[in-house]
Amino acid sequence: MTVRRCVMWVGPIALLSSFVGFAADAQRTDQALRGDAYAAGDFDRESSDPVIATVDGRDLHLSAVGAAMRYLPAAAKDAPFDLLYPVLLEVLVEREALLIEAYNQHLDDDPALGEQLRAAADDVARSDILGQALIERKASELVTEAAVRARYQATYGGRAGEDQVRVRLIVLGSRAEAQAVIRSLTNGADFATLAARSIDPETARNADFGWLRRDRMRPEIADVAFTLKPGQVAPTPVMTDIGFNVVKLEERRFVATPSLDQARDSIRQDLIGEVVAQVVADARAAVRVRKVNMDGSPLAP
Repeated sequence: MTVRRCVMWVGPIALLSSFVGFAADAQRTDQALRGDAYAAGDFDRESSDPVIATVDGRDLHLSAVGAAMRYLPAAAKDAPFDLLYPVLLEVLVEREALLIEAYNQHLDDDPALGEQLRAAADDVARSDILGQALIERKASELVTEAAVRARYQATYGGRAGEDQVRVRLIVLGSRAEAQAVIRSLTNGADFATLAARSIDPETARNADFGWLRRDRMRPEIADVAFTLKPGQVAPTPVMTDIGFNVVKLEERRFVATPSLDQARDSIRQDLIGEVVAQVVADARAAVRVRKVNMDGSPLAP
């Protein structure tokens, strides 16, 4: 998964970005549910494609989640559906919120998008175009040369350099499982072999996250990783919101501070990522969402 949710500190757009295009055959309707009269479980349980969420009255159907699953990495497809369901549903909700905000800003009337929208193969492609346009509009306002220079100064100003690390992770569902893996590693087990047990798709492939600065990592992971020696596995698992992490430090290095020209592209990408996350968060906060489990019971909005 390109979002690197395990080790890196990312915004809500990360998961959304990892599934761009996944809903090419997702079914939606424009029928609104009836305002406050709606209650969890009101959808037709006999339907083969029940409504599982509404976003400002726009229905999301179970088929959309099924379509999303087909675009998951092979390792993720083996995860229990009850774990995947709420994650994928939230991705769909965020995606729908972006589309609604694009309509609110009348981007569908933007002449610059006319040709793309007319050429769109279906409503899903059309929504992707509008969502991307919404993000690009905000990025053009905020990701300026002045912003790049300010971030460079805040990140590198007055510093001779910084430590960076390469880590590998195995994410388990319980502390006991993680401790058992740590004991096996201590006794000489192969890390890559045990990584296949990870409940996270990327770490299950024994992914290399590359060289990471402390400020690009989840704080709880960084606090442990930067205390380890190369080749060492942390003696206790690190708990994050996705599970119990077995942390191994592969390498450590000291890197001299880059010049502004050397850092410009990286900083721009960081700023764009922050804008994307904020646009999605703002769009998500602006809509009224109702979600249910497949059995009709309420799911936290």
